[in-house]
Amino acid sequence: MKRSGFTLVELLAVIVILALVALITIPVILNVVEKSKIKTYQRSIDAYGGSVNKAIAEYLLDHEDKTSKTLTYSDIQDYIKYEGNKVECTTFKIYEDKTVYLAECEVNNEEVNYTYGIKQKTICSSTDGKFSTNLGTKYECQVNSDTKYNFYVLSLNENSTVNLIMNSNICNDGTLAVKDNQCN
Repeated sequence: MKRSGFTLVELLAVIVILALVALITIPVILNVVEKSKIKTYQRSIDAYGGSVNKAIAEYLLDHEDKTSKTLTYSDIQDYIKYEGNKVECTTFKIYEDKTVYLAECEVNNEEVNYTYGIKQKTICSSTDGKFSTNLGTKYECQVNSDTKYNFYVLSLNENSTVNLIMNSNICNDGTLAVKDNQCN
């Protein structure tokens, strides 16, 4: 009598082959899922940043003093219309030119190594609040959150480039110190 079916060895061989295929494909699939999640979180930050930009535009349309005021989150928070994943950023900056920079963000309470906007390294403004290229106009430049330097207008080129000189390069008697510690 002939029996049809699989032997125990054949069944074990099939199970081993299926286990090897699973062992190879599961990490690949998990990696694809993780990359998709990261991309989704990055798009959430982009969408939130876009909502902040729109909120700034709406705020400026509703208020008369559009250029001189430095905006903060509290100014525009009622204008932000965003309904995606929960986005919270430790660094939330609105620069004087009304551009937005978001960094150190979490999406759905997961840290995302991604920034929105361009970090402006140096922000300079004249001490009287008005732009001037007149010789000697004092500007205060913020290099980072802790460091500010004073500069003075030295010259204006024919292509409208303003040259500044750092405050520490001017001696008390008004002479120019070319090297450090050159003042008497």
